[in-house]
Formats: sequence, structure tokens, C-alpha cells
Amino acid sequence: KTRLSERGLDFPIVNRRVSCAEHRYIWANTGCSKDGPAPPQGIMKVDTTDPTSEQVWLPEPHEFCGEPCFAARAGKEDDKSTAEDDGYILSLMTNGKTQD
Repeated sequence: KTRLSERGLDFPIVNRRVSCAEHRYIWANTGCSKDGPAPPQGIMKVDTTDPTSEQVWLPEPHEFCGEPCFAARAGKEDDKSTAEDDGYILSLMTNGKTQD
């Protein structure tokens, strides 16, 4: 087994086309801390073939993302010739200042 990231990750997801099969990409909630617990704030993409190439998106410090969902590009949902990560990550975001 290989550890994919030192960051804390919550609510991991994959493209449903590769669910329960070998897959390359994982998206999950992550906090702003690279080495320790932090509230789930942003979204991270992990490439399982090269975990060092992780991509992290963090909103403003007072904003927090909910559980991510993967949505394949329209018309490409079941197209096996399409890249596994060809789509969008959707998440609800809460503003801690305004409570919206």
C-alpha cells in the first residue's frame, strides 16, 4: 500500500465510470494545513500514478467546501475514450462570515 498524501482527506470520490475499478484520479475535501488536522476547507485532486503531483484548491480562509461530486462533461458520461478526469467538480461552499 502507498500513502497518497500527507494531507488530511475527507469524502473521497472518483468518476462514476471507474467506480469499483482501477482508477487514476481521486478528489477529496482537504484542509489548509499540509501536515496535520484541519477542517475540510478546499478540494484536492490526487493522481494515483504520481501522488507528488497533487493539486489543491483552497477558497478564502473564511469559506468551506462541502463534499465534492464529479460530473462528467455533458455527452461524455459513458465514453471510455474520454479522459477519466474530463469533467467538473461540484461542491457547496459556506461563507463563515455571512453564514451563507
